[in-house]
Amino acid sequence: NITSDTTPTFDVVCSEAPSTITLYVDTTSAGTVACTTTGTTSITPSSALTPDADYSITYTETDPAGNESTASTALTVTIDTTAPTTNSTPDLQVSSDTSGVSTTDNITYTTTPSFDMTCSEADTTITLYVDGTATTYTHTCTAVSETATIQITDALTAADPDTTYTITYTETDLAGNESSESTSLSITLDTTAPVVPTLASIDGYTPNPSNSYETPTPEFKYTGVEPGTYLTIPGWTCTPTPVEADGEVLCISDTDLTAGNYTITATSMDVAGNTSSTSFALRAYTSGGSRSSGSSSITTTTTETTTETSTTETTDTETTTTETTTTETETAEQTEATTETDTQTPVTETPQVAQPNPLAQGQTQVVPRTDIAVNDGSGNQLQIVETGVTLQDLVSGLNKLGIAPRDIITILQAIKAAGMKAGVALNPHTNINVLEDTIKDIDLVCIMSVNPGFGGQSFIENTYNKVQKLKALI
Repeated sequence: NITSDTTPTFDVVCSEAPSTITLYVDTTSAGTVACTTTGTTSITPSSALTPDADYSITYTETDPAGNESTASTALTVTIDTTAPTTNSTPDLQVSSDTSGVSTTDNITYTTTPSFDMTCSEADTTITLYVDGTATTYTHTCTAVSETATIQITDALTAADPDTTYTITYTETDLAGNESSESTSLSITLDTTAPVVPTLASIDGYTPNPSNSYETPTPEFKYTGVEPGTYLTIPGWTCTPTPVEADGEVLCISDTDLTAGNYTITATSMDVAGNTSSTSFALRAYTSGGSRSSGSSSITTTTTETTTETSTTETTDTETTTTETTTTETETAEQTEATTETDTQTPVTETPQVAQPNPLAQGQTQVVPRTDIAVNDGSGNQLQIVETGVTLQDLVSGLNKLGIAPRDIITILQAIKAAGMKAGVALNPHTNINVLEDTIKDIDLVCIMSVNPGFGGQSFIENTYNKVQKLKALI
C-alpha cells in the first residue's frame, strides 16, 4: 500500500446490483462507480492525490432507493514520489583486490569480483550496473547505512592485456522510485600473466646447472622482465622494484648459503596479481661457509736453497768446500681452508750421535734433541717472523704460518708491525661487514667489480651498493 502513483486504482465489492459505490479519501468523496452486477469492481480517484502523504481510503454503497451503507473499513495508503539518494561509490572488495600489489588500486585478475555499497534508506533494493546496464545482481537493504555486498557470479571477460569496466548502482524504494546511478568506479580486469623472466647470469657468468658456484651470496641477473612488474625470490632482495624499462633485475640472497643444492625460483607478478616464474637448480659450495668467505690467493716469491759438497784430498789434510745455489720460484695459488680444528702440541725426543771433526781429537757423544711444535689441525706450524722485514718477507712468513686471506686481523697486525700501510681487496661476494672490526687498521680498500682471473666479464651492479656500505662504515 505504498506507491508513487498519485491516481491509484482501488478494488471494491458491489454487494447488490444495481447500486452505486462512492470512494472517500480522508472522508472526502473522491468519485463514484456504478455496480451493474455483484462482485469486485475498481475505482480511481477523480483527482490526483498530493504526493508524499498518507491517506485513509473508504467507500460506501447506495441502492436505487437512496439508502447509503456505512463506510467500509479504512485502508491506509502512502503516496511516495521521492526516490532514494545514492550516497556512495561502489568499492571493489578487498577480497577481490588483494590478488595484486595493492588492495586499493582496483586492478584485479578476479573475473567474479564483489563490490560494497551503502544503503541510504531501509526497505530499498540496490541494483548493480555494469557499463551503464542494469544487471540481475541486487541487494535488499534492511537498515540505513547498511553495507550492501554484491558479487558478480557470471564471469567478466578480459581482453589482452586488460579490460576496463565501469561499475555503478541504483537504489529503489518500496514505492518503486529508483534513484539515478551512483558515482562510477572504474576497475581494470587483467588475466594475462607477465612474460617469463630470463636468468641471464650468475655472478657475471652464463648460468649452468651442472656447475658449482662458490659463493654464499650469489648474484642472479634477470633480463626481459616485464616493466612495471615485481620480481621476487623468497629470502632474496631483488632490485629495482617495480621493474624499470630496461627489464633488468639483480637478486642477491639475504642470508648465507651453505654448501648444498638449491632450487631458486623467481616469480614475476604484475599489478593485477598474475604471475609467471622460472626456476634454476643451484649447486653451491663454500670455502668456510661464511658470508665473508670466498676463494682468494696470496702470490709471493719463495727461495729454495740447494747445497752441493765437494772434497779435495791433499797429502796432509782434507779440505771441504760448500757451494750453494739459490733459485726463485713463484708460488701457486693458495685457497682458504676451514680452521675449526683442535690445536695440538706434539713433543718429540730424538737422541743424536755427535762426532768430532777429523783430527780434532774429540770424543763421540749421544746428545738429546727435543722438537716442540704447535699444530692447528691444518699441518702448519708456528714460526717467528723477524721484525724490520720487507713486504715480500712478510707475505712469505704469513704463508709459512698457514695464515689464509680470511685471517685478516692477523695479517693487518703483521703488516702494521712491520711499519707498512695495509690494504684489503674484497672479492665480489665478500661482504663489507667483514671489515667492521678492522676498518681502523686499514689504509686502502679495493672493491672488486668482477671476479678475479677471467676476462670479458660484465660489471657486477651490486658493487655500487658495496661502495655505499663501505663509505658508511668508514
